[in-house]
Amino acid sequence: MGELTTFNSKIYQYSDKLTSNEEGIAHYILTHPEDVSRMRIEELENKLYVSKSSIVRFCKKLGYTGFIELKNSLKSELIESEEASVNTTFQQLEYLINDYKILLNRFLKFIDENDIEMLTNEIKKSEYIYIYGFDHAFLSAQEFALRLKRLGFKAEAITQEQTLRTVIGNMESDELLILLTHECKNSDVMDIVIFTNKLNINTFLISVYSNLNVVNKVNNALILPNEIYLKSKNIISQQFVPLIMIDIVFGSLITEDKAADSTFKKTFGYIEENE
Repeated sequence: MGELTTFNSKIYQYSDKLTSNEEGIAHYILTHPEDVSRMRIEELENKLYVSKSSIVRFCKKLGYTGFIELKNSLKSELIESEEASVNTTFQQLEYLINDYKILLNRFLKFIDENDIEMLTNEIKKSEYIYIYGFDHAFLSAQEFALRLKRLGFKAEAITQEQTLRTVIGNMESDELLILLTHECKNSDVMDIVIFTNKLNINTFLISVYSNLNVVNKVNNALILPNEIYLKSKNIISQQFVPLIMIDIVFGSLITEDKAADSTFKKTFGYIEENE
């Protein structure tokens, strides 16, 4: 097989050799190629909370001489992509369905049953549960809170960061904060996690991409399968993976907790009666 030259193909070729931090770097470049092609290495360093040496090692692992060559390669690829023909609708549909299957298989392969049990145990023992979703994850946070309420748990989705900070400042030791995020890389996530760590808040982080600098500052973390290396990664909703996780947690709580199961049946019966 000939040498792969595009950034996407190099990521695919070296996927099994990337560390979790390098996967985060790869994901950001894959989703922001135009921005990265204009960045200085210091800007990327600050954006992702990784060191320059980590970025350079990542570049060299993919076969580039350094960050400058990676940027130049991205610029060339962006020009070529504008001239390339688009796939047909049917081809896109085939890719999409196949990628859905891959993501579901990744759940079976990578999600540890103990991690799900750890999350359900934290939910069951908490007097009140606050859920906050960064950026697009706020929709998943609202769905998560709604599902928990239907099981009889006291849960609330927070939609504003200022409200979140107020809540954190007044949380009790028997309350739980669940943070949902897709990338776990932006400064907002880091700022909130530092804040919760300082106040010793019981925090459970759920993210699609890992960042050890953030993960190490929370009580527990659940890292979900990501969309990296998928042909349809720019089409699949960022809510898809978190919603699968919510379904799994919801099912586990019903199975393990008779009181939650009974409450859900009553709630579901009430909903059916009023439809």
